[in-house]
Amino acid sequence: MVFDISGVIDDEGVVQEGIDYNSPDGILQVHIESGTTALTEGDEPLQGLVIEKVCDDIPPPPVGAYIVGCAFDIGPDGATFNPPITISLDYDPALIPDGVAEKDLVIAYYNISTKQWVILPSTVDVVNHVIEAEVSHTTLFAVYASAAGPTATPGQGEEGGTNIWIIIGPIIAVILLGLAAYLILRRKVPEGPPGARLD
Repeated sequence: MVFDISGVIDDEGVVQEGIDYNSPDGILQVHIESGTTALTEGDEPLQGLVIEKVCDDIPPPPVGAYIVGCAFDIGPDGATFNPPITISLDYDPALIPDGVAEKDLVIAYYNISTKQWVILPSTVDVVNHVIEAEVSHTTLFAVYASAAGPTATPGQGEEGGTNIWIIIGPIIAVILLGLAAYLILRRKVPEGPPGARLD
């Protein structure tokens, strides 16, 4: 399905009034604030959203994680939003796997480059069974569950890459401490004239 926004976006790609989209099944809601810059991959004003519900052939999550229900592919590929737009996904509590707390559900998107699901900071309404998150680009989105809770770790950015300083920082610190200890011990060795014995 194509959701046309051409009537509310200017030549610079700036949305002139708030936009709300609801999928025919009521599961997906998209909200774009007035003033948002929405551009295609080629930096042209975005004319519409291409939205497809995906229930089969969803990329699998890692072991111990689950996709709850169907996913939604929001296109066109490479479109961006500044500031991010808000998407909401309804979910069926009956589909939540055993061992997963409803409050720990999140929205995740699929990173095509790394072939990984990336967790987004999400807000869960456990009364109405709705999850909300902000997104800055188009891709495949789904309700994501993990038995251990959200799997994002410190040092992991939006694209799931590891911050190199998380790894090498402690190594550098150990080397510097060792060097400092060596210099301190050298200073404690008494010095005498050449050829003198240090008994």
